[in-house]
Amino acid sequence: MSKTEKQKMLAGELYLADDAELTRQRQRSRRLTRLYNATGEDEASQRLEILA
Repeated sequence: MSKTEKQKMLAGELYLADDAELTRQRQRSRRLTRLYNATGEDEASQRLEILA
C-alpha cells in the first residue's frame, strides 16, 4: 500500500503539495488562524473554541 501525500510530507519525503487533502487542511488552517487572530485577549472562551 502506498503512502498518502500527507504521510510522505510528515516523513520528510518528497510529496505533492497540491494534493486535495493537503489543500483542504491548509485552507482550514488559514481560516482558523484568521478567526483566532480576530479575537481579542479578553475573548478566552472563543479562542479555546477555535483551538479545539
